Amino acid sequence: MNNGVNVKLFLNYPAYIVIAGICLTLLSLPGLCSARDRIILTDQKGKYPLGLHLEILEDPGRQLTIDDVTSVEFNNKFIPSQLKVPNFGYTNSAYWVRFQVRNQAVKIRDWILELGYACMHYIDLYIPVPGGKGFSVRKTGILRPVETRDIDHHRFVFHLPLAFEKEQTIYLRFSGKASITLPLAILSRQAFNKSCMIEYFSMGIFYGIFSIMLVYIIFMFLFLRKASYLHFCFFLFSIILFEISYSGLGAKYIWQDQIFWNRISVRLFICLIIITLLNFSNSFLLLKKNIPILYKINTITQIFAGILIFFILFTQYQCVKALLILMIFGIIMSCVQGLISWIRGFKPARFFVIAWLFPIYGVSINIMIRFGLIPSSDFSENLYQKGIVWLVFISSVALIDQINRFFKKTEISRQKFRATFNQTFQFMGLLTPAGAVVNINKTALDFAGIKEPEVIGLPFWETPWWNHSNKMQDRIKKAISQSASGRLVRFEAIHPDLKGIFHTIDFSIKPLKDKNGKVTLLIPEGRDITDKKQIEERLNNERERYLTLVEKSPLGVTVIGKDSSYKYINQKFIEIFGYTIADIPTRKEWFIKAYPDEEYRKQAFLTWVSDKENSKVGEDRPRTFKVMCKNGVEKLIHFRAVTMKTGEQFMTYDDITERVRMEEVMIQTEKMMSVGGLAAGMAHEINNPLAGILQSIQVIQKRISENLQKNKEVAKECGTSLDVICLYMEKREINSMMARITEAGKRAAKIVKNMLSFSRNSQSQSGFHDLTKLMDDSVELAGNDYDLKKKFDFRQIKIIRKYSANIPLVNCDGSRIQQVFLNILQNGAQAMAGAENYNKGFKNPQFILCIYPDDNMICIEIEDNGPGMDEKTRKRAFEPFFTTKAVGLGTGLGLSVSYFIVTENHKGTIHVESSPGKGAKFTIRLPL
Repeated sequence: MNNGVNVKLFLNYPAYIVIAGICLTLLSLPGLCSARDRIILTDQKGKYPLGLHLEILEDPGRQLTIDDVTSVEFNNKFIPSQLKVPNFGYTNSAYWVRFQVRNQAVKIRDWILELGYACMHYIDLYIPVPGGKGFSVRKTGILRPVETRDIDHHRFVFHLPLAFEKEQTIYLRFSGKASITLPLAILSRQAFNKSCMIEYFSMGIFYGIFSIMLVYIIFMFLFLRKASYLHFCFFLFSIILFEISYSGLGAKYIWQDQIFWNRISVRLFICLIIITLLNFSNSFLLLKKNIPILYKINTITQIFAGILIFFILFTQYQCVKALLILMIFGIIMSCVQGLISWIRGFKPARFFVIAWLFPIYGVSINIMIRFGLIPSSDFSENLYQKGIVWLVFISSVALIDQINRFFKKTEISRQKFRATFNQTFQFMGLLTPAGAVVNINKTALDFAGIKEPEVIGLPFWETPWWNHSNKMQDRIKKAISQSASGRLVRFEAIHPDLKGIFHTIDFSIKPLKDKNGKVTLLIPEGRDITDKKQIEERLNNERERYLTLVEKSPLGVTVIGKDSSYKYINQKFIEIFGYTIADIPTRKEWFIKAYPDEEYRKQAFLTWVSDKENSKVGEDRPRTFKVMCKNGVEKLIHFRAVTMKTGEQFMTYDDITERVRMEEVMIQTEKMMSVGGLAAGMAHEINNPLAGILQSIQVIQKRISENLQKNKEVAKECGTSLDVICLYMEKREINSMMARITEAGKRAAKIVKNMLSFSRNSQSQSGFHDLTKLMDDSVELAGNDYDLKKKFDFRQIKIIRKYSANIPLVNCDGSRIQQVFLNILQNGAQAMAGAENYNKGFKNPQFILCIYPDDNMICIEIEDNGPGMDEKTRKRAFEPFFTTKAVGLGTGLGLSVSYFIVTENHKGTIHVESSPGKGAKFTIRLPL
């Protein structure tokens, strides 16, 4: 494993960090001691920490007064402090503190009481009044005006008047929503001044380092234009603002009596530190590119910090704990992100990790102090500042490393440029804005067979590349002038090579500008496109032949891209379907428009996908589907799809609607003609015995009739009576049997009559008839037909008439045509009557009747919305004796007879369109 990190050394870092952390923690934790009774001030010592001399009383309700806490009742409720720096964290309670002091100093007359924590909200000091009862009260705090401070200082410092050799008990009250930490001390004036000098010197060093670092980073940002420098600058500036606010300098020197700023400044600048820190992490570690999940976590954390800013501005201190936790989370996340980036091989991350080792510890210690989790001390309180200085120092090293890397990359880029410049197959050079040659690459020199010194400094148009043509030299002069004004110039030029062979060159001159937009250099560039021009010419010829072939093709042709969009549609495709590329930009729109029925569309799509997946490149995939055209006409299309090597689909479309229809008509005609001849012969053969049967039945019925005297006489001669014979026949149901024989014979005679219609022309007279009147009469006749009514009330069927105006009269046999209409109407009515058996929930039966002229024909359409027919039934609809009705309900000859009436007697056509559940439409065409 080699990712730019010494893994063995890296694995030892946690041990070093733990050991260092333990040592620092031990240093930051003051020991626990027993409190002493009083403080004795002498001339030998200038500073007296008060932590172990304090007695503390918690006031949860914050209602106690100085009179209360000095009363006998509360005297024994004060608890001695066990810490050098008492620390109560964030609390709603007020705390009363008292200590006893005895001044035995002779030389030192001016004593000062100092609170080393500059963020205390409210401080009340109670000093006994000399020679009497009561206290002198001094009130101050960060949420009180600056003028309330006893001594002009950025922390809280009080004059402490102490009588010589007199013991005094001094009380202090601390309250507020901030962390209550009490680093109290009594100092002599001289010790206080010395402490201030040391502190100001340390501040000068601290802020000086930060200021120098800020200037340095800003300079590097302006030089390198890297966002990470700018983000680090904002981060350091946020730290400076926080430190100014946290140390009390802001309240003392900047916003002073702006209580609102005193209240929110520390928390606001912590939010800014979190946001700018995470911005710096994102930018320096390139998290958005390298580790997107960590970038998203940082973004979410920044959003949460932004929300906390809103609460900081409009609430008191409810969110302070969440803010400190978020700060710890942000710092830890930055360190973890650096570790992960380092492990993944991002070398600059090693400085990032090292820089955060001590700041994360120091800030964590400080936050735990503020929460009251660990005691406070001078060392632990300032530990975070040392960590920040460490951060600045290591970050400067990281930035110097980045600069070194930048110059190293620049040198590598320069070397790559030289290599690319000379090794590229293109002709390249550099010119002054006036056109003098500065540099020319090796490719251009070798092409013309010249050396670089021969052309350096010459006007570019006077070099050997152009001296073969005065016209080209003039063009180069003009191009250089145009490019010097800031334009890109490009054209095709002609150059001779060493052998004198002319080449076509794609030539350009590009201006190179400085940051102010001034043209400093010109870049001439040429590419030999002689072979490309020849290939393009051949391709253009091939393309022209291909387009001519495709555009003149009798088939529709499309090309579908890999993204399912239509790349090309020929004119024949538009003629067949009416759709243009604008109508069907993608395959999805094609399937929606071409197959409006959802089930059929799904079937077509799945078939298309399956064929495509199971076919090889160049393999033909034929299929036939019904397609809905733009004008609403449904056509039967034969598809052929081929997958090309490019992944595109080449498809052809053949409209076979009329061809299939004509094939069906030819098959039907041949079938009907053969059946017609057979029917005629059978009818003649059946007619004679059938007449004998019917005649014999009539004779039998007459021989047993009571109306003939002869019958009675013969019966009497036989020893019986006609009444007995009739009674016997009635009991044996002989009469009903003969009636059924008669009925069956008549039905057979009717069938024979219809069969004879196949074999002979109508003997009726033709004449000119109004087809709309014939149709209306047929509808009226169907409504009054008894047999039809007992099955279905025709009058309940809705009739929609769509007759064109000025329909000419047609020469036809009116009764025969009316018979055709009636047969179709009866069949449709009976189908809709039984529709519930096929299509549950069928409602609103209707016929749509259309009559309109079509070229030299009259077109009659009879369309119902019944159950329809499947493909097999539709193809056999005109066959004699074929019926889907129950036995005894139909002969199967109605449509057959209609077919012969239209085709044989009137030289017209008749066909049916139907599909299950979508009704049936009969179309009859009669010549004018």
